[in-house]
Amino acid sequence: MGSFFAFLLKNFALGLACGTALLVPDLSIAAESSSSAGEQVISSEAVETRVAELIKSLNPGSGMSWSPALTPVLPLAWPPKKDTHWVRYGYARGQEFPPGRIADGEHVAKPWLRIELLPASRQARLHKLSELLESAGIQGVRPLMPPESSLLSKAELLQSFAMGLTALPAETDPRVSELKKYYQLWLQTNGVIADQIRNSHRAFLDWVQS
Repeated sequence: MGSFFAFLLKNFALGLACGTALLVPDLSIAAESSSSAGEQVISSEAVETRVAELIKSLNPGSGMSWSPALTPVLPLAWPPKKDTHWVRYGYARGQEFPPGRIADGEHVAKPWLRIELLPASRQARLHKLSELLESAGIQGVRPLMPPESSLLSKAELLQSFAMGLTALPAETDPRVSELKKYYQLWLQTNGVIADQIRNSHRAFLDWVQS
């Protein structure tokens, strides 16, 4: 799953997003197989390539140029258990074309893909949520501070630690503190997309911020 985490880290760092959201509404590929309508099961190592391919098939809307992006891993239930499922969401960051109207922000598309991780088999199940890239709002952007960049460098280890949890971890574990700081940073710097998926992961996100 190394390339998958690298893809996430690259997207997170390139976004350099600050936390204020505007206009947010409520709310090997050879191993690929179909599981049900709208779903695909692929090797976890092929996710980056597949996401980049799938986004090209979506309707980008008028006057927008989009780049693929991924959320960190998020549990479908919290506290975690041995059989807790973890997911990511594919979304997009976009600029209006021609550029120039927004100098310190970028459009963020609503989630268009859900990626369920299947660690035991080193596979991922992809479920397309939309055929349209639709802006959820404008996310401010800023450079990351050195401590923030240092925290992001641990993204793969921290998310692997999270996915390995089978019970609520002890707050005395130093990895728990870093894990919370990592997700707090993501929430602070990606408010638009976080608001789009918050209701499905509220217990976990509340714990992260506790």
